[in-house]
Amino acid sequence: MKNEDPQKWQGSRIVTEDDLMQLKAETHDPELVDSPEHFRTRLRHGIVLTLVLLLVAAVGVTAYLVLTRKVELPFLPMGPTETVAAEATECPAGNFTYQDPSTITVDVFNGTLRAGLATTVRDGLVERGFVEGRVGNQQLSNRGAISALVVSGEEGRDEALTVQRHLPGAEYAFDARLGDGHVVVIVGEAYESLQATPYVQAEDGPLNCSQ
Repeated sequence: MKNEDPQKWQGSRIVTEDDLMQLKAETHDPELVDSPEHFRTRLRHGIVLTLVLLLVAAVGVTAYLVLTRKVELPFLPMGPTETVAAEATECPAGNFTYQDPSTITVDVFNGTLRAGLATTVRDGLVERGFVEGRVGNQQLSNRGAISALVVSGEEGRDEALTVQRHLPGAEYAFDARLGDGHVVVIVGEAYESLQATPYVQAEDGPLNCSQ
């Protein structure tokens, strides 16, 4: 017997495209309804998600740079802080010899509230041939009265003299933990700039110590 209703097959109704469109309109399901409002909602969600991912990535990169001391943040001027065991001992007597900067590794610590100062000084010394060391922060009790403190061990006083010649007004201090060829600089508030290259004295001479 011939099927009289073309939308039925073996007793079951065939669902057509028109039926699906009507179902979408009746359910008002945002996942089913193709409307401008639904598109704008999904677009907003996509934009917010993208911004959140970019923010997370920026925070991660910034945290890495701070932890590796490649960046100093203005709102964290004194942290993280490392301790340099500088001792105000009697000034070493005699003259010391100016060394080749390429044999001296220099760590620079910021003893001020001026963000990025340690990196600026370290990079300036590296441009003059010194070996790049670490940067960080170090509290100075008298940071307002000093240009810089140059710290070395007993076997590094020639190197300390060399670094001191590039830092006008810098004073010397002793740290027994530092070895030959390793100098630490702690920059104070009185620091202005490195000594102009033509005026850097390369002859033997005494260390400049606090009085």
